[in-house]
Amino acid sequence: MSESLESLALLAHWRHELRTPINAILGYSQLLIEDWAGTAIAADLERIEAAGQDLLRLVNEILDPQSSDRALSLDDYQSRLRYALRTPVNTVCGYVELLLEEAPPELAESQTDLNRIRAAGERLLAQLEAMAAWDQPAQPATVALSAVEVEMAEAVLRYRQADSLQPAIAGGRLLVADDNEINRDVLQRRLSRLGHDVICVASGQEALTLLAQEPFDLLFLDVMMPGLTGFEVLQKLKADPTLAELPVLMISALDDLESVIRCLRLGATDYLTKPFEPTLLQTRLETCLERKRLRDRELDYLRNVAIVTDAAVAVEAGDYDRDRLQTVAERNDALGQLARMFRQMTRSVEQRETQLKQTIQRLELQIDTATVKTQVQEITESDYFRNLESRARQIRRDRGYRSTPRDRHD
Repeated sequence: MSESLESLALLAHWRHELRTPINAILGYSQLLIEDWAGTAIAADLERIEAAGQDLLRLVNEILDPQSSDRALSLDDYQSRLRYALRTPVNTVCGYVELLLEEAPPELAESQTDLNRIRAAGERLLAQLEAMAAWDQPAQPATVALSAVEVEMAEAVLRYRQADSLQPAIAGGRLLVADDNEINRDVLQRRLSRLGHDVICVASGQEALTLLAQEPFDLLFLDVMMPGLTGFEVLQKLKADPTLAELPVLMISALDDLESVIRCLRLGATDYLTKPFEPTLLQTRLETCLERKRLRDRELDYLRNVAIVTDAAVAVEAGDYDRDRLQTVAERNDALGQLARMFRQMTRSVEQRETQLKQTIQRLELQIDTATVKTQVQEITESDYFRNLESRARQIRRDRGYRSTPRDRHD
């Protein structure tokens, strides 16, 4: 592998890894600001959040893949990052220490989040120091980073470091798939505050397994994960007819256009860059869930239309079941009205059929009675019957039987 490509891989890795603890600083500080808005400690929390925003801006600027200043060596990048980031990192850690030391007793429940912010700041400092350990030559990084090179960065680092990369630290039912524990925690808490039921998993395979077992309204899917990447998980979802309609909101510390385009082409509903701006996160989520609800209503409507159509066929075939339309008839829309009218119509048809059958039965009975009467008349008026009748009278007279009125008449 060329030194230039390794340099690009390292730059991509730095950008991804530096944004991970910055994610934690911003995520937890924003949650705390919401919890303690209007209190005496809110100002210090806002300073921590502002320092986190500075860190994010500096990392984005210095390691911008589209930067016009591409002739910097890796040593230059390391120096600029260490110099630019140290002050805002110290600001974060300093204010966290003050809050932990001086905050009122009621802040005790938030100490865990403050300690997480401090740990993220310390990790960021450690990463800045670790950059100097790479014995890379001062090779200019002369090619802009692309989505393909970002993926290649992970492979380079696995090659360079014997181990795989270690993971860094109402409403819908949501699944979050992210190998980063802090990202999962912040996102779960943020989404829970919005009224959603949130389940988190740490890998793409876990996400696929859970999706096959339980229903979800939306999947938050990290792009870069060990094992199955977000791209691979997305492809598997869209190839599965039972999961293809599930909205997928891709999340990543990478914000290059190629990654966004690739995700959307693979079928992602939307794309969010970490760290999340709370208002943007809420807006994108609500949009995705609304699309899901509209799609679900459309599919439900089509299923109900099929039920009505099948009922019409059943009427013609003579095996109609009135209860078949019960669910559709309970709808408060035009289709529900149609189902109710259809049920009423079939009920009327059934009543008319019953009446017609009864009329036919009466007619058949009348016809049978008239037929019998006619047949009797034909028999009694025949010469044969009259001869028999005459012989019967003669026999009765001979035997001394009393005569009948008919005999006397004859």
